[in-house]
Amino acid sequence: MTESKFESVVRRLEEGGISRETVGALIELVSQTINTSPEFLHDKKRHIISEQISELGEFVYRLSHQTSYLAWQMHEYLWHSSLGIHKEDAERPQLIPARIWIDDGDAVVIQEAFEEVVDSYGLTISVELPPERGSWFKRMFLRTQGNITETQLRDNLSDLEKMLEIQLGGRATSGLHDRQSEATARLLTALDNTSNAVVQIGNVLLIKNMGAVFARGLTPHELVYFERNAHLFRSPESALIALEMLSAASQDNTSSAAKEG
Repeated sequence: MTESKFESVVRRLEEGGISRETVGALIELVSQTINTSPEFLHDKKRHIISEQISELGEFVYRLSHQTSYLAWQMHEYLWHSSLGIHKEDAERPQLIPARIWIDDGDAVVIQEAFEEVVDSYGLTISVELPPERGSWFKRMFLRTQGNITETQLRDNLSDLEKMLEIQLGGRATSGLHDRQSEATARLLTALDNTSNAVVQIGNVLLIKNMGAVFARGLTPHELVYFERNAHLFRSPESALIALEMLSAASQDNTSSAAKEG
């Protein structure tokens, strides 16, 4: 007997560690809603609800695997720590935050271009939150596709920053990594139809404010500041002002230290 799409989702949920009781409770709740609400009695609407249930099941299935993966990474990190392995020297999948904010434009095209960039630099989405509407805001964590050190990850992100600067400066990209060059160019093109945007990949920040585009690699201090003031990832103008302020403060500290020396 051929397995229906819904039955397939239920089976995959159970395989992913979601208990049969939880699956049963979800099915019962949705079934009661469908059977007791007149607006859901029409066959077409039943079909729509069935599709939505399947989509929900797929999301829970992915979430269960993401949770298991992250739990494994946490235990591996603790194990390496107990062995005295310095975190920068340990080769393992590395995790970095990523965000996309746009005030208008085609979010699907921009996200596809974003995913092409991260893939070309050996990254993939590890866990993500549903997009927030109004403007469009997406938060996620990326992980490396293989085991690398933190130093290697920093080098890769530095290469991404340089590639964006080259693309924005209109300089020739011949001799550079073709796939990475094409992917970053596609992302910049995808942002053409939005006036304002903020894209974060680890410590690399791509900002579009009133049509002007900037790329910048954040220092550890700047990255901490942005994480503590997460609203900056939704406001290109405020982000640029914050970067100017942080840069000025850093120069003042450097000048003061030089005078004291």
